[in-house]
Amino acid sequence: KKKSSLVTLNKSFRCTNEILQFSLQFIREKPQIESFNRSGEAVEVRAFRTRRDYLAGILKEMENCREKGYGTICLLCKTEEGCQRLFRELGSRAELRMAGDDGVEGLKGCFILPSYMAKGLEFDAVLICDGDSDTYQTGDDRKLLYIECTRALHRLSLFCQGELTPLLEMN
Repeated sequence: KKKSSLVTLNKSFRCTNEILQFSLQFIREKPQIESFNRSGEAVEVRAFRTRRDYLAGILKEMENCREKGYGTICLLCKTEEGCQRLFRELGSRAELRMAGDDGVEGLKGCFILPSYMAKGLEFDAVLICDGDSDTYQTGDDRKLLYIECTRALHRLSLFCQGELTPLLEMN
């Protein structure tokens, strides 16, 4: 109709430009999204050979985020089983809570959350804790990584033990 027009919504107000650009690698048909003038730190990607080093790396990043004053620090795992294992390994070594099916409303501080509960939420810092080649392989995993990455407002880190997911476009 003559009085209709097309409006393209292409501004992201949520995360920093660095997080947005990193996240877009997981979308096959890349939309022309612009960050709303929010620069920040580069996304950190870390692979560790041993479980001990992997856990120490996550603990160090949690402390780094606390020192920067981030009020919500979320450790994301693809599955609830992954969350439970990580909580068993880190729960006694750090101030960390497990988010459950009762929701995440009002959560502050550091907590572990399965990725299926993260959609629609946002956190100051996100640590994706299982970014390995066994966990993320498929097209659906690619979409899930996009959702996980875009939950971060200010800081995003991706950790794995072993080989990084082949879905990463490392330059």
